[in-house]
Amino acid sequence: MRPPLAQDRLRVSVEGEIWLTLRHRWADGTTHLRFDPLELLERLAVLTPRPRVNLILYFGVLAPRAAWRAAIVASATSADAPTVDPSSVDNVDHADSEARHGGPSRSGGYQWAELMRRTFGFDVLACPRCGGRLRLVALIEHAAVVRRILRHLGLPTEVPEPRPARAPPRRLETLEDQSRHAPEFDAAW
Repeated sequence: MRPPLAQDRLRVSVEGEIWLTLRHRWADGTTHLRFDPLELLERLAVLTPRPRVNLILYFGVLAPRAAWRAAIVASATSADAPTVDPSSVDNVDHADSEARHGGPSRSGGYQWAELMRRTFGFDVLACPRCGGRLRLVALIEHAAVVRRILRHLGLPTEVPEPRPARAPPRRLETLEDQSRHAPEFDAAW
């Protein structure tokens, strides 16, 4: 994912202020912006989407609760939805892929293994020994059962201690070094 700011455009002054070099000079001649660290974090936090909120919203017949949605959107669970003939569609979309590869496991979604195959071209359900198909036998959620299985297999049952966090990166340049590389830095302010 692309960060909201390029690292090479950020500079930290000796006083602890953060200077952002603009890509293009503004109409009033501004070439740099100065932020306090908390002020920069506040502005970046506004750009971060809230958790569990869809970034794409559909309206009209494509809305999630639209009465006519089932007539337009193909669904694996709705038997009354019309089927799409892939040969009649000019632009072949994922409906053709669903028909060939078994389709999504639930309405509107793909299984994790199908997404890995489509995205990375890697079949996670292929057995590394025999090449056969792997399948989910059980999903164990109880810690006591997991410990019992691990003990039977002779594997460690204790959760390892987390490693300490790494030190922050060192600052390589001082403000004087930065101004030497960019002479308009001092002239702008």
